[in-house]
Amino acid sequence: MKICIAVCTRPNVIKQYGLIKECIAQWLEYYILSTWQHYDNNMFGWFFKELWIPREHLNLDVRASNRIERLSEIATKLRTARQIDMYRPDIVIVQGDTDSDFVVAMVAKMMWIKVAHNEAWIRSNSDIPEEYNRRMIDQISDYLFVPTKKDFERISIEWIKWEVYLTGNTVCDCIKDQIRQYYNWNVKYIFMTLHRDTNVDNEVLLKDILEQTIQLKKDTWLPIILSLHPRTEKMIDKFWYRKFLDEFIVNRPMTYFDTVRHINWAEFIITDSGWVQEECCIMKKKCIIVRDSTERPYMWSVLWENNLMKSKEQLDVINEDHIINIFNPMKYKSISKEILSIITTEC
Repeated sequence: MKICIAVCTRPNVIKQYGLIKECIAQWLEYYILSTWQHYDNNMFGWFFKELWIPREHLNLDVRASNRIERLSEIATKLRTARQIDMYRPDIVIVQGDTDSDFVVAMVAKMMWIKVAHNEAWIRSNSDIPEEYNRRMIDQISDYLFVPTKKDFERISIEWIKWEVYLTGNTVCDCIKDQIRQYYNWNVKYIFMTLHRDTNVDNEVLLKDILEQTIQLKKDTWLPIILSLHPRTEKMIDKFWYRKFLDEFIVNRPMTYFDTVRHINWAEFIITDSGWVQEECCIMKKKCIIVRDSTERPYMWSVLWENNLMKSKEQLDVINEDHIINIFNPMKYKSISKEILSIITTEC
């Protein structure tokens, strides 16, 4: 059996990490496909080095920033370069809900290659591109690996005819392997990430988020460490908001270890990232989600609902002792190993 593992963004690297390690351990024939959607070295390249896994075997080097152009470029390069066809895998494993994941899954399906969706069946019920992507990937995938029991319960609502398995979230495998490298730091702060186009591309909304965050900093007397995404920095410069950054401790895109360490040490986290939400839940950290809805509503976090101080009050009510890791129904067994066992047995 030949397996293609798609790692198109940095969360993909983290969540496919366990599958890559298991393929190596079991001497399975595999290769890693990247579209290079996250092309910043800190946002992508360093993750491979830190996690001690091989770099991608095939790189489509997609650089289009416009969503429509990106979809077209990925599909074109997959076919004209014969990247998938040349290696001809038996199955392609995609993870998540990015444009790259959707196009890779669609092209593979059109070439009669089986598709597995790692982290399937999550829903935010919102009008965002990621929601469209995850729904379409679920509909065309042959195998769906669901991260939580709550997500698994949704199967009865939506019609599906493919194989669905409750396995857990493979980010647990990565955290389990890396957790020993963390250590405590006695400096109190808030950690913040911001990158979604629905937040940063809107001039009025971006200003509102930055101003409310600065006010929260003054009210709590806690410094805010901002992991500054290239897209966010670009829009801050476009809207002439550079002055707001003086109120933050700004770090350029962090490596994986740095990101998780900062999450682990923070008093609480402010983010619009789905991946960071999961990390917070696994490490039992409180989180404010800068979005109107989330595909993970059952976690111990709160939506900002355009009022950051109100969200902070709701966050204070949460008892940290009651936060549990909902992403590993396998009771801390290897989720990646279970997924590969299903694939190699069924495919």
